Amino acid sequence: MKSSKKIIGTVIGIGILIIIIGGCMKPSEWPAQVTHKFDLPSTIDPDHVQISELNAEIEKSWAGVRKYHKGDQMMEDEIDFIGREIKELIEYCPDLENPNYQAFEHFPTVSQVLETKKDDCDGRAIVACSLLIHRGYDSYVIMNERHAWVITYLNDGSFVEILKNPIPDDDHSWLLQWNNNTVKINFTHPVPLVIGVLVLLGITSTRVFLLKKNKPSNA
Repeated sequence: MKSSKKIIGTVIGIGILIIIIGGCMKPSEWPAQVTHKFDLPSTIDPDHVQISELNAEIEKSWAGVRKYHKGDQMMEDEIDFIGREIKELIEYCPDLENPNYQAFEHFPTVSQVLETKKDDCDGRAIVACSLLIHRGYDSYVIMNERHAWVITYLNDGSFVEILKNPIPDDDHSWLLQWNNNTVKINFTHPVPLVIGVLVLLGITSTRVFLLKKNKPSNA
């Protein structure tokens, strides 16, 4: 009985640990991954010195084309421009293929992305969101079960999304939304619902298993 509980508890504990660290194979990255999973705003750093340096570079490029963009469309064009620049600057590289992470899912720091200029969708989104907030925009990283991108809200209540491909423009479903100050979870998204059901099933199955093991024999 006690050994069964111990085995089940160990398996569940290992499973939770693997999820929290994103399957990362580099122990040096584990503390940061635990922090980032439970404190998503810590991934966004608009005041980072490298963001300031990147902003100066982006501003030079944008200044050269700003004169061709006029009126109310100006902010949308600027945000789209920044999205294209980030995509060009940061080479797409899956976390599992990135020698710095070697993980199934890794939430990087701004420094990690800008030093290597290689990352996947969430790395690009973290840098883009940090840069846009640095420039005064109300921006957030958006994530679902497939992708991460950036949404920026304008003064009139409309919004601009960048780095969204391969998510269709008319698909506005999301799981997580965060910036350096807030986190929102969409509990109507299938993922939290599925996780909740699996947790309940796991608890129920474990209880049934333990009750059967503990049931006195009729003999």
